[in-house]
Amino acid sequence: MLTFKCDNCGGEMTIHSSGNLVCPYCGSIQTFSDKELADYREFRKNILQYLVAVADDKETDTSTESFWSFAETKNFTIKDGTPLGVRYIYEAKDDDISMYCARENVIYHYPEAKRFWAKEALNKVTSITFPQAGDKDLSRCLPTFQGIYELEDNSIILVFRKSEDMYPLSMFGNLPYVHAAWIVSRIENICCLLKYNDVCHSGFTPDSIFINPRTHEAALMGNWHKANTLTLTNQVKDLKDMRSITTKVIGPMFNSIPDMFKSFLNDAPKADAYSDFEYWDYVIERGLGGRHFHKIDTNSIKP
Repeated sequence: MLTFKCDNCGGEMTIHSSGNLVCPYCGSIQTFSDKELADYREFRKNILQYLVAVADDKETDTSTESFWSFAETKNFTIKDGTPLGVRYIYEAKDDDISMYCARENVIYHYPEAKRFWAKEALNKVTSITFPQAGDKDLSRCLPTFQGIYELEDNSIILVFRKSEDMYPLSMFGNLPYVHAAWIVSRIENICCLLKYNDVCHSGFTPDSIFINPRTHEAALMGNWHKANTLTLTNQVKDLKDMRSITTKVIGPMFNSIPDMFKSFLNDAPKADAYSDFEYWDYVIERGLGGRHFHKIDTNSIKP
């Protein structure tokens, strides 16, 4: 485990002075071994070093190498007997679907009982269309298909490409509100794209949303098998989930964020993604001082 998530609510847990893991959201307490604690602290220290390098505009390959020393390898066998090795820095599971974050790919492993979800996910991603006059970079907000493999146990591996600096939001723990704000902006853009396609993703989580702290980009990589048609009943589900995730990302610092940002996260979304995006734009201008590119302030992030 490279991060510790609460079994009860899914929030990022923090280390209490007692030596236990405590969830700042629901109060749940978990214990862990000295080795787990040491590994966690070491990994968080390396993540912080990576963010320092991002803030200082240092080269990616040198700044990421430290935490790639924590990488593990998972071995699979393709149906024809060909071995398939996956070297990954982070692993997560949702609905029995395992996700492995590799250096330039994201790998999803669908067990035999849910193998049909792999093609559903791929079909839903590739069916997304973009507005003619829209931002050309919107395509970077979605997964790019790399390959699909049937394994000897009849399970399925689905592989998407990603940029090297793109990692699951959950890897970064709690972040200052100015960084949570640009993440909201990117997710609002994604929600508008989903609205344009009449799609409700229904699977926003800190593991399905990936961010690039260097370029301030975000991508909706996982849980595409959950996507369905947008209706009156699910019109604002993704917007609600975005608010919940952002609140957890800000974590214990939530009460000190600007009032308009706090209200935005606490209040119900507007009627649809388009009107919610307009309201968020208003919050940025009136409550957050306008749009600015904020470099990572590593002094405000705990290892």
